[in-house]
Amino acid sequence: MKKRGLGLFIASAALTATLGTAGLARAWEVRRNGSACNAGSSSSITNNAGGNTSSTNSVVYGCPIEDENDLPHQSIVTLNIHVTLPGSTSIVAQRCVSFFNATGGQCGDANIKAGPGTLTMQPPNTPASFATNWNNGAHFAYVVQVVPPNSTLKGYYVANF
Repeated sequence: MKKRGLGLFIASAALTATLGTAGLARAWEVRRNGSACNAGSSSSITNNAGGNTSSTNSVVYGCPIEDENDLPHQSIVTLNIHVTLPGSTSIVAQRCVSFFNATGGQCGDANIKAGPGTLTMQPPNTPASFATNWNNGAHFAYVVQVVPPNSTLKGYYVANF
C-alpha cells in the first residue's frame, strides 16, 4: 500500500511539474498568397488572384494580417510584401489598423519603391501615433498595397523574428 501511495505521489508531482512549467516563447511566420487580399472595385479593372491586368489603372488591395492569441499582430518584427512590376513604375505599401471600438482606422507611413522586377516592400511602423495604434492588440491589422497597371501582388510574409 505504501509503495502504491509513493508511486501515485511521484506521478502526481511529475504531472504538476509538467503542467506548471511556463511555455517557451516560439518563433512564428505566416506566408499568404496575393489572392488572400481584397481588391478595390472598378468596372475598368480586372483582378486575378493579386494580379492587376489593367493597362491603365492601379488597384488598391487590402491584405488582412492573421491575428491570434499566440500570434498577435503587435509582435510582428518582419512584414514583407512581394510585388512584380513589368516596368519602372512605383508601388506603395502601408501598415494599417481598423479600430475595434470606433469607426475608421489609421495607416502608417508609406513605403514607396520603383521596379522593374520582383520587389520586396517593408512598410514601416511609423509615425509614433500610428505605432501606438498598431501596438494595441484590440485593433485589427492589415496592409494596403497599391498595385500599378500590369503588375502582380505575389503575396506577403509576416514573422515575429
